[in-house]
Amino acid sequence: MPHNVNPIDFENTEGNLGVANGNLQHLSTKLPISRLQRDLTDSTALRNMGVGLGHSLIPYRNALQGITKLQVNEAALTEDLNQTLEVLAEPIQTVKTMSANNSCDLVLSSLTAVCPLDGRYWDKFKVLAPFMSEYGLIRFRVLVEIEWLLKLSEVPEIPEVPDFSPGAKSFLHDLIDGFSLDDAMEVKEIERVTNNDVKAVEYFLKQRCQSHEEISKVLEFSHFECTSEDINNLAHALTLKEAISSVILRVMDELITAITSIATKTAHVPMLSHTHGQPATPTTLGKEMANFSYRLYTARQKISQIAQIEIESLDDMAKLSKSIIRFNTILINFNRDIWDYISLRYFKQITKAGEIGSSTMPHKVNPIDFENSEGNLGVANGSLSYFSTKPPIPPW
Repeated sequence: MPHNVNPIDFENTEGNLGVANGNLQHLSTKLPISRLQRDLTDSTALRNMGVGLGHSLIPYRNALQGITKLQVNEAALTEDLNQTLEVLAEPIQTVKTMSANNSCDLVLSSLTAVCPLDGRYWDKFKVLAPFMSEYGLIRFRVLVEIEWLLKLSEVPEIPEVPDFSPGAKSFLHDLIDGFSLDDAMEVKEIERVTNNDVKAVEYFLKQRCQSHEEISKVLEFSHFECTSEDINNLAHALTLKEAISSVILRVMDELITAITSIATKTAHVPMLSHTHGQPATPTTLGKEMANFSYRLYTARQKISQIAQIEIESLDDMAKLSKSIIRFNTILINFNRDIWDYISLRYFKQITKAGEIGSSTMPHKVNPIDFENSEGNLGVANGSLSYFSTKPPIPPW
């Protein structure tokens, strides 16, 4: 059916949103349940938070891509309005009159990756890798260890660690700023011996600082009075905070802006609304889009408020997870509505040369972006839901 243009972007969005929501749901319940001297379970869960965020990021981009392909089909809107019950004739005419008067490299093979985030979706997901990957976690652990040593040097009551010279401070800051993939691989090699990832970071820093005469004298204090959890909770919080502020919020803003643009352009385009799957009263396409824009914006603001403060506890991670789930769920609603509007022919999808909508029905253009978005959002929410219930239960 070459005449069809299926809403594949919105279908893809809905698909990915479902995947993300499922993953995030699990994480939101796992984190609050800590165990006595069993921090490894928390670390294992936190390592997978990138899955939830990744499956959230993909549908955001899919929905955004789908929006760029939308074109209002005013003929279909008018036809649908004209075929409604006579009882609606007067309000429909009112809306029509208003409309007439108001026109306006971390590369992994996609064939061998077990997780689709590292395979099929890598190009859309890799922007999160500097923060949510193993490399990102190691980098922030190095940062925490170094900043702790620098802080100790500023405390007069700890004479064993005298105040560092400007040169020593610069040396330590360079280790943070210049931390590379090769450095992370070196830490992993040390971990093969220690079988302790945090201790491997401590040993790595000792090796790198051994040649510095001033710092080498106080290397044994780099982990002074610290447990692995002292390092991990700060490192995980930093990875999450940077991923949210540098990637997630920015893509959310792009998505909200795109929907707002549609709302503005179609503010006076009349549309027949539906309730219970049946024709209802007239509305405008712009009003329906503005509703989603506002809902997503308020959810985004809540996420921003939580992310901007210091993520000091697992409770904060739980609150953040719930807030992302709320945004994702609203976007699932958007994906499904756009899918329905496309099926009603209220939107036409703009075709792209070379793309095939269906393997057996070449005339079709499926809304795969919106379907993918919804699916991944579900996975993300499942993971985030786990995070939202696990952190509030601290260990003793």
